[in-house]
Amino acid sequence: IPLKKLQLLANFRSQKRIVDWVNRCFAEILPAMDDPDRGAIAYTECSAVQTQGLEPGVTLNPITDSKTDEEARRVVELIQKIRKSHPKDTIALLVRARTHLLQIVPHLQEAGIQFRAEEIDPLTSRPAILDLLALMRALISPMDRVSWLSILRAPWCGLSLQDLHHLCRLDNHLPLWNLLHQAERFDRLSGEGQQRAARFIHIMKPVLDAFPAANFRQLLEGCWIRLGGPACVDSYTRKDIQVFFDKVSEVLDSGEFDSLHNFEGILENLFANPSTGEGHSVQIMTIHKAKGLEFDFVLLPGLGKRSKADDKPLINWITHGDNLLFAPIPPAGEKDSEVYKFLKRLDKDRTLYETRRILYVAATRTKKQLHLFGHTQMTKDGITPQATSMLSHLWGFIADDWQQALANTEAQPEGNPVPEVEAQYLKRLPLDFETPKAPADIETEAALDISLEEEVPYDWAGNEARCLGNVLHRSFETIVREGLDQWNARRADEMKPALKAALLAEGMSPLNLEDTAQKGLRALKNILGDENGRKILKRYENEKAEYALTFMEGRNFRNKIVDRTFVDGEGVRWIVDYKTGEHEGSNLKKFFDDEMDRHRDQLESYEKLFRLQGETRPIKKALYYPLHQRLVEITEKQV
Repeated sequence: IPLKKLQLLANFRSQKRIVDWVNRCFAEILPAMDDPDRGAIAYTECSAVQTQGLEPGVTLNPITDSKTDEEARRVVELIQKIRKSHPKDTIALLVRARTHLLQIVPHLQEAGIQFRAEEIDPLTSRPAILDLLALMRALISPMDRVSWLSILRAPWCGLSLQDLHHLCRLDNHLPLWNLLHQAERFDRLSGEGQQRAARFIHIMKPVLDAFPAANFRQLLEGCWIRLGGPACVDSYTRKDIQVFFDKVSEVLDSGEFDSLHNFEGILENLFANPSTGEGHSVQIMTIHKAKGLEFDFVLLPGLGKRSKADDKPLINWITHGDNLLFAPIPPAGEKDSEVYKFLKRLDKDRTLYETRRILYVAATRTKKQLHLFGHTQMTKDGITPQATSMLSHLWGFIADDWQQALANTEAQPEGNPVPEVEAQYLKRLPLDFETPKAPADIETEAALDISLEEEVPYDWAGNEARCLGNVLHRSFETIVREGLDQWNARRADEMKPALKAALLAEGMSPLNLEDTAQKGLRALKNILGDENGRKILKRYENEKAEYALTFMEGRNFRNKIVDRTFVDGEGVRWIVDYKTGEHEGSNLKKFFDDEMDRHRDQLESYEKLFRLQGETRPIKKALYYPLHQRLVEITEKQV
């Protein structure tokens, strides 16, 4: 299929002010011509489909001091302002790197602003995870004093700093577990500290006695629960706790128990549960994650921060058509080769253009308004952004507007360079806390069993009879479903290839396929040409074909399948069971009498199930033999 290149030139997302600003800005900072070797892609202007909005398209927010929390405070203030004037609009915080949010996230939490952060908050940033990590280290390493002090200070124990000092005073060698058992040290603890320490010892002793023989994941989780860990976390953190325990199991299943000593490194690439709010919560993500998304308001903080410098590659290389040019890093102490320098310049250009394209992605995510935050520095050349910062890429276009915005900024205190020391409160379980009693064990009894209906055995019936019976039952069900008026002898003849395919699928041997298919074809023609057969297959208001009934017998569920049931014009419920076998001997009357006796219990059990379901009509039960065109009604057993 020949492909045709299409160029999309219409912006359906953003209001006209934003589109115009983006066109002017990126036409200036992106290249005018394509150059694949340098990673240059020419910028093409787009036209706005949306009309000009009431809000200014792009707002510049200069930060006067990057060493304070000024940017975080102003971001929070802006979000609160937007929330007040546009309560139902979406807001996104987009950043180049997660480190740009280190100050902003705590300020959002303090302000009570709900947010959803995708792969932003590291798992190890949660205090509950750090406490659990310390508990794991303490169990593994009795000499890890920092971990033992951490779990004694954690909310589930909550010893005061003064008590911890009394416990460790003048001893830097013995494990804390040993110090807890020294009477003279224990007596130095405060009254409350002694109660908390006693509870801690009572819980930890059986855990330490069981280590290392017990399953470590179960031991760790059980210890955390008995200490009261679940009472110290909220519903969101519980999900993070589960991730922690699952990772422990994963390490243990791999047989690398020693890896638990460096478990914090294993957790580095795991992120905390993103949800701290639903509904109209602020969305926080990296710019890369925002590709393809849109928001009413977009805030870009941290534009003034330097980008991380790339490591010097061992090999610089570039492809040009079918050719490859590469240069290895020179030995230590030697200068870079000219080829290496050349490739390094090309790589620098590719990085520059890629960064500017990332900026373009960020700027085009908004529908109503874009807010840029960043700080600059005063140099001999005047106010300039830091080199390699994202603001430096925009500077050629926004320098004059930025300086004007900076001059118009109201005089503000320089953040909080020396913040007031707030009172620190230790969150801990109350003295009388007790782990809730576990619910009673689930009462056990004989397991429930689900079984299919047992077929009446036929010593003479082999694989051929089984295959043919299954195929004919499905065929009769199809006739009922489609309607008897859709079927005649000609339609039956056309079914022969389908009958063969169905018989093979049932496991029929190809050696007997032709004869068995012919027999099946004869059964179809017989039932279609028989008055009783047509009565069974015709449509009724109250009918079922291959009707499944499930009932309970003792501790077992039983499944029974009724081939055909219907209520005739006289208000009688018929229960019919197809029998696709054929009697080839003499004395047919004796054969059908024996069949009646053989299957009476089976059909009477069907009748009982219908009665249990509330059937009050008269019920007739019958066997139908299509190969004999014979309906055998089941009569009461003669005593």
